[in-house]
Amino acid sequence: MGFKTTNVTIVNTYHSPNAPLEEEQYRLLFQNFSRDAVILGDLNAYSTVFGASITNSRGRLPENLMDEHNMVTLNTGAGIYIRRTCEASHMYVAITTPNLARLANWTVVNDSLGSDLPIIISLNEPADMEEVAARSTMVLSSSRLG
Repeated sequence: MGFKTTNVTIVNTYHSPNAPLEEEQYRLLFQNFSRDAVILGDLNAYSTVFGASITNSRGRLPENLMDEHNMVTLNTGAGIYIRRTCEASHMYVAITTPNLARLANWTVVNDSLGSDLPIIISLNEPADMEEVAARSTMVLSSSRLG
């Protein structure tokens, strides 16, 4: 995807809930795509930064890497996966730089196509700056707590 001044790389990833946590793989992902990129996917990671009610070790690692690489989440806290208990889950994440976050909007479409709610990330319209600031603050606060 290209803008007038730069190209944006979209990286989609999946981490199986049955696979061990590969910290080095996550570090390489963030090192290689921490500039003009959006990292998104199902990390099977729970983090209050992404909207979950708890943070587990899989969620803590992306939080720490976001802090190290000056990145923020586009997640607004809206759940995107409906469990059998009708509870929303927050396993899908979108992570980017603060500059791209200013141009991005994350929208969860409230129309299930099965168990997952579709996500739309638009990168061509100014984001709500209060929301971007709140997401940045949540990352910094969360990563320094634990």
